[in-house]
Amino acid sequence: LIGSALSVPVLYLFAAPTGASVALPALFASCWTALLPALLINIYITGLNQITDVEIDRINKPDLPLASGGLSVQQAQWMVGACLAGGLALGFHPACSSAAL
Repeated sequence: LIGSALSVPVLYLFAAPTGASVALPALFASCWTALLPALLINIYITGLNQITDVEIDRINKPDLPLASGGLSVQQAQWMVGACLAGGLALGFHPACSSAAL
C-alpha cells in the first residue's frame, strides 16, 4: 500500500507535461482521482492473496489478521469485494477518467 501511495503520484508527475501551467488544486484533485482507485485495487490484490494463503501465513506470517484469527475469511471476502467494486467504480467513473482532466 505504501508503494502504491508513493509511486502513483510520482508516476503521475512524470507524465505531466514539462512547464505546463496547471493550477495546483486541479493537479492535486486530478492525482487523487488516480490514487484512490489504485489504493483500493492494491488492497483487493493484497487481501485476495491473504485469503488464498491463510494456511501458509499461519506458519510464515502468524501476525496477519486472517492467520491470527483477528479477521474471518468471510469478513475478508466482503472487504476485498468492496475494495474491488470501489476501485473499479471509481476507475471507470467519468469524473476519474482522463477526459475529465
